[in-house]
Amino acid sequence: MDIIGPSASGSMLVLIETLEKAFKDSTLINNYSLPHGSALLQQWGDKLNYEGDPILINLALGIWAKLHGLVSLELNGQFCSTENSNEITAFYSLEIRSLINNLGLGEN
Repeated sequence: MDIIGPSASGSMLVLIETLEKAFKDSTLINNYSLPHGSALLQQWGDKLNYEGDPILINLALGIWAKLHGLVSLELNGQFCSTENSNEITAFYSLEIRSLINNLGLGEN
């Protein structure tokens, strides 16, 4: 089984490359460490032809998973029906801002 389809590969690479740029610019908070030789991350790196720091693959997978989880809540009808869509917008905004700030990429 492929771990990622061709259409998603491009998006994942954009995410990893964006994180890599922030990492190189010292904008990305890097308080993370991984066990040496992660087979999971190696699979993703191989599939994406990415030879950079595996921590960036790890961070990208976490972001990818969170965003997909947030979207799935709405797609599966798990938000209470409301006439005020501003509540859902506020929920997404808070979650995305939190994600960005936790990586050190928010506005100072």
